[in-house]
Amino acid sequence: MRETPQSPKDTAAPEAGDAGVASGQSRAGQPGVGQTGKAGKGFGRTLPGRVLRGFALGVLSFVLLVVIAGAALLWYARGTDFAAPPWVKARIDARLAQELPDLAIAFDDLTLSVSDSYQPSLHLTDMRIRTAAGGDQIVLSDVTGSFDKAALLEGQVRPRVISVTGARIHVSRDANGRVGVAFGADQNAPPALAGGLDAAQTMGAISTLLDRPAFAKLRRIEGANLIVQYEDRQAGRSWIVDGGVLGLSRDGEALKLNGNFALLGGHAFATTIELAVNARMHSPAATLSLAVQDAPARDIATQSPGLAWLGVLDAPISGALRVSMDDQGVIGPLNGTLQIGQGALAPDQTADPIPFDSARTYFTYDPARLRLTFSEIAVKSAWIEAVAEGRIDLTEVSGALPDAMIGQLRITELMVNPAGIYPAPLFLERAEADMRVTFDPFRLDLGRLDLRDRGQTLTLAGWVAAQPEGWDLSLTGRVPELTADDLLELWPPGALEKTRGWVAKNVLDGRVSDVQLGIRSQPEARPDLMLGFDFHDLITTFAPGFPPIDSASGHGELRGDRLVITADSGRIYAAEGEGLEIGGTSFIYENTRIKRGPAEVRVKARGEITEVLSLIDSDPLKILTKAGRSPDLAQGQADVTAKLNFNLVKPLPADQIRVTYQAELREVTSDVILPERRFSADHLHVEGTARQIAVTGEADLGGIPVGGTWSSEFGPDAPGGSRVDGWVEVSEAVAAQLNLGLEPGTLGGTGRADIALNLPKGGVPSFDLRSDLSGISLSLAALNWSLGAKQTGELTVTGTLGKPARIEALSVSAPGLSASGAISLREGGGLDAARFDRVRIGGWLDAPVTLTGRGKGTSPAVAITGGTLDLRNASLGGGKAGKGGPLAISLDRLTISDTLALRNMRGDFTTQGGMQGQFTGALNGSARIDGTIVPRNGQSAVRIRSDNAGAVLSAAGLMKKGRDGTLDLTLNPTGAKGTYDGVLAVRNIWLQDAPSMASLLSAVSVVGLLEQMSGNGIQFTHVDADFRLTPTQVILRKSSATGASMGIAMDGYYDLGRKVLDMQGVLSPVYAINGIGQFLTRKGEGLIGFNYRLTGPAAQPKVAVNPLSIFTPGMFREIFRRPPPKTN
Repeated sequence: MRETPQSPKDTAAPEAGDAGVASGQSRAGQPGVGQTGKAGKGFGRTLPGRVLRGFALGVLSFVLLVVIAGAALLWYARGTDFAAPPWVKARIDARLAQELPDLAIAFDDLTLSVSDSYQPSLHLTDMRIRTAAGGDQIVLSDVTGSFDKAALLEGQVRPRVISVTGARIHVSRDANGRVGVAFGADQNAPPALAGGLDAAQTMGAISTLLDRPAFAKLRRIEGANLIVQYEDRQAGRSWIVDGGVLGLSRDGEALKLNGNFALLGGHAFATTIELAVNARMHSPAATLSLAVQDAPARDIATQSPGLAWLGVLDAPISGALRVSMDDQGVIGPLNGTLQIGQGALAPDQTADPIPFDSARTYFTYDPARLRLTFSEIAVKSAWIEAVAEGRIDLTEVSGALPDAMIGQLRITELMVNPAGIYPAPLFLERAEADMRVTFDPFRLDLGRLDLRDRGQTLTLAGWVAAQPEGWDLSLTGRVPELTADDLLELWPPGALEKTRGWVAKNVLDGRVSDVQLGIRSQPEARPDLMLGFDFHDLITTFAPGFPPIDSASGHGELRGDRLVITADSGRIYAAEGEGLEIGGTSFIYENTRIKRGPAEVRVKARGEITEVLSLIDSDPLKILTKAGRSPDLAQGQADVTAKLNFNLVKPLPADQIRVTYQAELREVTSDVILPERRFSADHLHVEGTARQIAVTGEADLGGIPVGGTWSSEFGPDAPGGSRVDGWVEVSEAVAAQLNLGLEPGTLGGTGRADIALNLPKGGVPSFDLRSDLSGISLSLAALNWSLGAKQTGELTVTGTLGKPARIEALSVSAPGLSASGAISLREGGGLDAARFDRVRIGGWLDAPVTLTGRGKGTSPAVAITGGTLDLRNASLGGGKAGKGGPLAISLDRLTISDTLALRNMRGDFTTQGGMQGQFTGALNGSARIDGTIVPRNGQSAVRIRSDNAGAVLSAAGLMKKGRDGTLDLTLNPTGAKGTYDGVLAVRNIWLQDAPSMASLLSAVSVVGLLEQMSGNGIQFTHVDADFRLTPTQVILRKSSATGASMGIAMDGYYDLGRKVLDMQGVLSPVYAINGIGQFLTRKGEGLIGFNYRLTGPAAQPKVAVNPLSIFTPGMFREIFRRPPPKTN
């Protein structure tokens, strides 16, 4: 400490160390002990040597005594405190005022002490320091100073160590980040002083103070039990530390400040702070080192932009921070090493913190570049363990702290198990992230997070933001490729557990690529999840019991709760074959949240029909097995579309699988659908369910074109068997294939018939066939009936297809034909019998007809049993040579003309070569006749004979009564419908009641003949007639009747419909004599005769007789009559 002249009052009470100085001043100008040697020399000459030696010995003894006394005093004072007298306090006050003229220093008590090492020190209590300009004072409860002993021996008070106890220090940071230091006057001082010095000013003031001579020997200033109040106006927070320790040491130009503080806050732990500042005299350059233990993260975060990222943590932090300031006062990089204890990521905006166990970091913050460089960030939690490095740039620094950060991190070690979702943590090789963080509100934006492991990279992007109720998350991800094992390893067992379980069980192998992930999660809401991926070389089972899909490629997607997996290609191998292509097949899990929930499989398969059938006959469906069929049912190609709905339960009952399917079959062949007939089709359509199946299309069944739908029902309640609804081609070739035994030519053309075929399980198939006969020609040679291909009708057939087949009901209605009946076939095929209850043909036949087969290629035998036949419209016997068969007729009525009919007509005929045969019957029900039919010019000629011509003619209505005689009538067809040329020969007939003859005889007044006719009758030995019979009339070209009594010749017309006569002729009486001249006349006429004419109703004809004709010879009678009828 630099000395200064003392005032006169100081001489009254000099300090011990100033004794010599005071003595010297009192003898100024006089030589003495301390003067030059010249004076001394004179003194020695005036006294004798003996006296000098005695004085010297006395002085030496006094000095020795003083030394001994001083040593004794020091020994006595060691470790003892002495209260200083008032004059000492006054002297200290004066010296402090002299040395520190710009400070006003006062104190209450002063105590002197000597340490055990004989180090003297002063202890001042309640020391008050104020600047000379005034202002608040600094109150120091205790100040102790130890002094440099060498300086004390020289009479200088130079403190070496100053210890302060109980000081109150105010540290403040304003809104601009400037730090000031001030000293409070007392405990009631304000929290921060506006007049405080900033850090640079504080260092300058300390340097100036230490430059004073009084502090030349000062090496350390110590503070204990300090109260430090830190007000951070920038952060809006304040802290008070009680019992703090500070130490400022000097070594030459080097200054070092050390501190140790403890802070109790609202936590379960205490925060300790160790401070170290290294600086140099008169230089703003300094290095600050700060060591903290268990400091709240949010408290540290407010102190530097480089620490702002800690503000989202709720955790204790321990570690060290180091920052430097250069000669220009520019703050350099902040280096930090932090150990973060158990806590949570807990931004102020959310009540749902994310816990972690611990973390550590080594970083550097460059304030000039606003950049954080992390050489290491390590985090350990139940969710994740990671070690990273990277660089973060602070952005949007509107105040002292940034509003956002942006940067990149490279994660070198990563082990994840979020929320314990994995049974063991996942180890990933490394990761890289580009991110942006905003603090108010807190939001983390991931531009890119690449997670790399085993050559694969998961790239994530998105954001997470803190909300009052929790976290708002949106995340997307992409992985170029994964194996099935990789996918299951990354898929948490508890996430979509049922879906993952299905994948783990059913996906046997494969790779996925272009994996795309999306997660959207909002507070108090269920997260939305999207997962999309392509897969390759997949081996999987898609439904219980079915064979696996192999080598599949396609796409999968999980959106919300719905999982869809679709194969673009792949094969499924049934029990046999080369596999089915299943491109387009998909699996749909409708709601992954539902345990054992509903699933759907949409199958598309292409391949061999045998493999498709084998597939649908797999467990648990067994569709073919239920239908009594096997997979070798058919061969060909198939395109199948099926849908299976079921719940994911095990075991899965077959009745709980809902199946619908469709298929397109091509080039289909089968030898087992119908035994002994080959089935083939170019295209068939199949559709069905687990309980039914239907096959639709056109096919060839053993040479028979067919079409329609085959259907069958399954299940315990199903009737069993199957059914066909469709059509079958009707043609001669089909009839031949079915071996119906039809005569060639019976069936022609090509048409279709609708058919319904029932195929009962274990029973005889039955069918119902209907046709409009369009395009079909029919011909019944035996009945001379045919239907043209352009005509239509109605055909109905029902029957069974046993062995042999039976046609139980057949009904046909066509132009000219109506029939109904039943048909039976023979064991080996061919017609057994066709029995028709009623056959109506062309208006001429209405009778039961039976056709009996006679073998392949042979016309059947025809039997007509009952009914009626009208020869007026009949067309019989038109067969050709070499064709036809037997025809047995037993008619109730055979109509010959309007007035002629046969009752109970019986006959046996053959149609081979035309209609021919023998028959019998009763003409008009009363006269038996015998007849013969032979073919003639494509029609039938009839010959009728009787042994009672009279009865026949009476029955025919030609006379009322006749008897005896023979009759021979021949009818030859003319070619016109219902028209015949007839020849009649009657012999020895007795004519009795004949109205026309009676009228004629009465007209000519032949009384004897009339009487004779009324008696036994008139006998005609010969009756001959030549006539034409048409459907409407009889044209009598010529006729004659001769007997002994008379002869008659007649020609003319008889209207069958009106029964009207128009006849002419000659009556020759006494023909036995008169007939001698017949060579000059016509047959039946005599030389003498009467010309007559009969007209009007046959029952009462009008008779006109020319009596003069009797005088006309026979050869001249033609003059009095018309020419006979001609028909050619």
